[in-house]
Amino acid sequence: MLQSHNWLRHILSQRLVSKPGTEFAYSSASSHLLSAIVTETTGQSTLAYARAKLFRPLGIRADRALVQPIRTWPPSPAQLRTYEQAPVAWDTDPQGYQIGFSWLKLPARDLAKFGYLYLNGGR
Repeated sequence: MLQSHNWLRHILSQRLVSKPGTEFAYSSASSHLLSAIVTETTGQSTLAYARAKLFRPLGIRADRALVQPIRTWPPSPAQLRTYEQAPVAWDTDPQGYQIGFSWLKLPARDLAKFGYLYLNGGR
């Protein structure tokens, strides 16, 4: 998938390994597909949707998040440096969808808010 020029096309072209609902296996591809579904369903990027529905209610400031497309894998050294220097970032695939399985960068205090949310049953 990461070597493909179109991650979604690659994901959707894969054959199922087992009948849905019969086995569990973590899938980065499935998580990424969900990010694209959020974007297509809401009409806004996954980042914009997360800002409105998750980050702002939790007090997470992501208004100036770095967003850069990852067009080749691995990312270039320049892209990695830029990402590492940004306090908040969420890179995208070549088509502009936020990477659904990783590359969301937030300060530790903000990440801890997700743990607190989980501990409180989503409240």
